[in-house]
Amino acid sequence: MNLLKYFPLGLFVVMAFAACDLDPLGNDGPSGGPELLDCSAFRENLTLEDRGLDVDYIVDCRAFVDADLTIEPGVTIAFESDSGLQVGDNGSITAIGTMNNPIIFTGTDKIAGAWSGILIESADVKNRLEHAVIEYAGGAPFNSNDDRGGLILWADAGISMNNCRISNSAAYGLNLAYYDYEIRDISSCTFTDNRDPVFAFAEAIHFLDKSNTFANNVNNYITVGSSATLPGTFTWQNLGIPYRFIPTNFGITTYTRLVSGCTVNVEPGVVMEFSTGTGLEVDDNAGFTAVGAPAMPILFTGVDKAPGGWEGLYFGFTQSVNNRIEHAIVEYAGAGDSDAAIYMWANPRLQVLNTAFRSIDGCAYRDSNSDPFDNPNFSESGNTYDGVAGDVFCGS
Repeated sequence: MNLLKYFPLGLFVVMAFAACDLDPLGNDGPSGGPELLDCSAFRENLTLEDRGLDVDYIVDCRAFVDADLTIEPGVTIAFESDSGLQVGDNGSITAIGTMNNPIIFTGTDKIAGAWSGILIESADVKNRLEHAVIEYAGGAPFNSNDDRGGLILWADAGISMNNCRISNSAAYGLNLAYYDYEIRDISSCTFTDNRDPVFAFAEAIHFLDKSNTFANNVNNYITVGSSATLPGTFTWQNLGIPYRFIPTNFGITTYTRLVSGCTVNVEPGVVMEFSTGTGLEVDDNAGFTAVGAPAMPILFTGVDKAPGGWEGLYFGFTQSVNNRIEHAIVEYAGAGDSDAAIYMWANPRLQVLNTAFRSIDGCAYRDSNSDPFDNPNFSESGNTYDGVAGDVFCGS
């Protein structure tokens, strides 16, 4: 038999099968291309393995994770427009990559907002992200609350997150827009090329560690929603970018309030920017320590660089020995009824040392309980006053 006679037909068949084995995204691999994951698959325990492709899996829906989702090193998942992962109360996500084999959550389109992102509702201790990348998210919100971001944590949620990168989000990189978190770790992560790197209410900003990097974001500051803290002792670390305090609850909540039993320590070099109408309040049995250094003062300033750009600092009743401001700058304060940079109610205990007051719309200090100023629990020295519109010391 003349075998050459049949060769062209055999070659055609081989070529046809080879063509069918091509990845539709242009990735040749052992499994023939990315696997489209059915949304129902996430309602049972699921492990996603590295299939050796540039893109291993595609998700084209808002997948609800109702069991344990484990993602192995080297896996890349691409999300179609408006798709994402929502980890429910009974679910968990464990995505532990390595330095050389990170786990990548990306969009099929490489543009900011190409997919929704990851929303975590559970506090499961298995919620871990390590050496993982979340990119091109922050698209369609998950709910009517307009929750948008690369990674969003719901109320009471928990996570451990380190050596991760969140980039190119059309909204926040990390969105901590709720309360009572069980966050175990957010460290050594990079937030870059997002619209905003992080949103957090005041009770959550202590979770942000200075080992994180924040760079090249459109708005390169930590957005802090005005709210009450929790009881406990917390440190607001120097992250290398400002904390910017904004009103919340449709403008109703304007003060960040340190509640009874809360002590906050502010590290040297921290910059705190306050939007119009906002301020910081230290309640009874709360403590506030803001001690900078001569070369690294703590800055309290307004977003608007004009006298009266923000309200100021309020101390009410508190007799905490921790109430101390030293090597700081307080500027552009004095708006509102307090008409002072620092307003004191009911003779609180407070020390202010080696601090510069400048461009204040009103007094430097106001004592609400006496006229003239006569708070026996207040002491100050080594301070300077430049551009203070009112007296340095004012009574009620």
